[in-house]
Amino acid sequence: MAETVDDKVSYFQAVTGISDHDLCTEILAAHNWDLQLAVSSITANPSSPDPAPSAPPPPLAPREAGFGRAAPASASAAAAAAAGDRLVTLPFYVVSGGVGLIAGSIRLGAWVAGGVLSRSLSILGLAQGGGGGGDRLLELPPSAAEAADFVAEFEREFGAGRGPHFVAEGFADALQRAQREYKLLFVYLHSPDHPDTPAFCGGCLCAEPVAAFIDENFVAWGGSIRRTEGFKMSNSLNASRFPFCAVVMASTNQRIVLLRQIEGPKSPEEMITTLQGAVEECSASLVAARIDAEERLNNQRLREEQDAAYRAALEADQARERQRREEQEKREREAAEAERKRKEEEEAQERAAQEAAEKEAALARRRQEKAMALGAEPEKGPDVTRVLIRFPTGERKERRFNSSTTITSLYDYVDSLDCLKAEKYSLVSNFPRVTYGPEKLSQTLEEAGLHPQASLSTDLSNVLQQQQQPGIAWKLVTLPFYVVSGGVGLIAGSIRLGAWVAGGVLSRSLSILGLAQGGGGGGDRLLELPPSAAEAADFVAEFEREFGAGRGPHFVAEGFADALQRAQREYKLLFVYLHSPDHPDTPAFCGGCLCAEPVAAFIDENFVAWGGSIRRTEGFKMSNSLNASRFPFCAVVMASTNQRIVLLRQIEGPKSPEEMITTLQGAVEECSASLVAARIDAEERLNNQRLREEQDAAYRAALEADQARERQRREEQEKREREAAEAERKRKEEEEAQERAAQEAAEKEAALARRRQEKAMALGAEPEKGPDVTRVLIRFPTGERKERRFNSSTTITSLYDYVDSLDCLKAEKYSLVSNFPRVTYGPEKLSQTLEEAGLHPQASLFIEIEQ
Repeated sequence: MAETVDDKVSYFQAVTGISDHDLCTEILAAHNWDLQLAVSSITANPSSPDPAPSAPPPPLAPREAGFGRAAPASASAAAAAAAGDRLVTLPFYVVSGGVGLIAGSIRLGAWVAGGVLSRSLSILGLAQGGGGGGDRLLELPPSAAEAADFVAEFEREFGAGRGPHFVAEGFADALQRAQREYKLLFVYLHSPDHPDTPAFCGGCLCAEPVAAFIDENFVAWGGSIRRTEGFKMSNSLNASRFPFCAVVMASTNQRIVLLRQIEGPKSPEEMITTLQGAVEECSASLVAARIDAEERLNNQRLREEQDAAYRAALEADQARERQRREEQEKREREAAEAERKRKEEEEAQERAAQEAAEKEAALARRRQEKAMALGAEPEKGPDVTRVLIRFPTGERKERRFNSSTTITSLYDYVDSLDCLKAEKYSLVSNFPRVTYGPEKLSQTLEEAGLHPQASLSTDLSNVLQQQQQPGIAWKLVTLPFYVVSGGVGLIAGSIRLGAWVAGGVLSRSLSILGLAQGGGGGGDRLLELPPSAAEAADFVAEFEREFGAGRGPHFVAEGFADALQRAQREYKLLFVYLHSPDHPDTPAFCGGCLCAEPVAAFIDENFVAWGGSIRRTEGFKMSNSLNASRFPFCAVVMASTNQRIVLLRQIEGPKSPEEMITTLQGAVEECSASLVAARIDAEERLNNQRLREEQDAAYRAALEADQARERQRREEQEKREREAAEAERKRKEEEEAQERAAQEAAEKEAALARRRQEKAMALGAEPEKGPDVTRVLIRFPTGERKERRFNSSTTITSLYDYVDSLDCLKAEKYSLVSNFPRVTYGPEKLSQTLEEAGLHPQASLFIEIEQ
């Protein structure tokens, strides 16, 4: 394991140019030792720390056997020059890196906010068409973007289609591509300001023989030393003179082997000679690697074919046995199912008859009750209302009612008649159109404007349609709230979302390009948790690992915003701890104060606890937001009603358990009244809502009960009619089916008789015994045997005709088979004579039924 860690550190140093061994180890550990993820994080951040100026250039891998050439005698001088150059250029890169970081942060924030706002508007249907620009960050990682920019710049300056075919990928991707294609990697570091660059590119690299030789034998990668990855590769490869080219290859132990280093202007002939030497030097190892890979692939394919053949034979045997069992089970199931259906049909018919009788009796009683409840029809008079009701069938009914009678009596009158089959209906007047629905049932006829006479019709449309309208009003009322809260959430989450989206897209891009490595599952973390939650989970794991699992407060593994919302939901304050691993007071404070049982128990009981390391993004941001000037640092905050954060306590520096509990107790006592009031207010709102829901449910239940009774009456009537019609239809179908079956059976029997007669006539008379006569014995599945003589020149078809002429076999498909040896005389042998088939002078055959 130690050797693997050292190899990864060395490879990381060679690719990034960072010579500080401890710094490389920390970066790799922060990325769970995922080499590709760590390299991408460095190349993706222009403000990443440059290699230490006082350190020597990063060492290249030791030359493997057969690949080496003596190091230049001026290596130490070159190293000293490179170190001096870094000392001179360091302030410039520090300043430019800081300015670039600030400018990039502003652009990133604007881009993320714009992207999220555009997405939100598109969801609301407000987004407009636009150009496709601004998507570069979601398409390529920075290293690949730099390589693509270099290729475009090279073609723009020296002509499209000229020069080697440089891949538009990062250096690590190009190195893996060369390894997959069993080629060397040709590296060209472009120095736009060098006076020899134009002549070298135009006269050497763009020369057709050189470009063709490189494209055929190498994977070509180029980068400008003005850009991040090109500059780092110039440091890694100790480029001391330009134009600069190199030939490298990936070693098996994750190191980079430098095969050739070409510095200064070269002629096309010199370039081809140097590259030819590198190719010849490594051709044996590349060919051996290719052959080894092909051999492994062939062996794997052979094993797969052998396994497939074995599985096919095994599955065929299992399929035959399974088919036999399934057929047996199917026959048993069909017999049981037929018996069950017969019993169910008998029981269903009995139940249907009984239910129909009960339903008809209930409907008759209900109509009688409604009619009795109406009472006698009043005589004509000034207080009597005459009502005419028209039904959908065109039928009309007229009756007189007292003007003080309610609308309910009209519905009772309709229900007492047998004129309407619909489940839901309303009584409606035409001029003006008024629907007398559930809300008007308690009105009298005079109050409803129906006195002294009225003409109503039954409306079968959905009477509950109006109940959907409050939903629209509710949306109009709540829309401003959601718009405001959505905008505030957009502003608060844009920075977190931007970092998370960028990291997720970069991780997904690396996995698609084949750069994602295993190792602790760290590479898939972004697909499971947003960065803030992942950082919180890492802090909790680190805290428990350092101070013991189960000790200290129960920190939630969520981002700060989620923890704040949790505290608000639980009506508690939020305890914030910002962890500074490098501070000398941190171990004593965590172990002696935070992990003290009284402190931890008090925090868990009265607070929601959240912690974060200031080494990570959210912990660092919270230290700035809370103005943390001294560590160890703790704070007590709560969410305000106007979506702000209220800072209640700020605890800086080491504290004893007693001091910590006293401070926290003061915060709890100070806010207990407001928290209790908030809880009571929420419970009161919940109780009011529950009461309204219960009242609405009771009203709906009463309404639905009335509707259900009427619906049940109509359903029972319709069911009786349907069952009677269905029974009549089934009876007719059964009679027709029996007639058809009898007719088909008679026709089939007649056809079989004719066919047997035709087959018997086609056979002719049975020949007498003789040397050219074959005696054939045929055994049937029932045990019956039939024997007949045939001429030896007769074909196998005659044997099938003989079997078909008998009335011993009911199967449609069968074969004639001999036992010793077993031979099936199928369709391909029907034209053979008995003598050609080896059945002369006598044969014994049996019939095998085909499935």
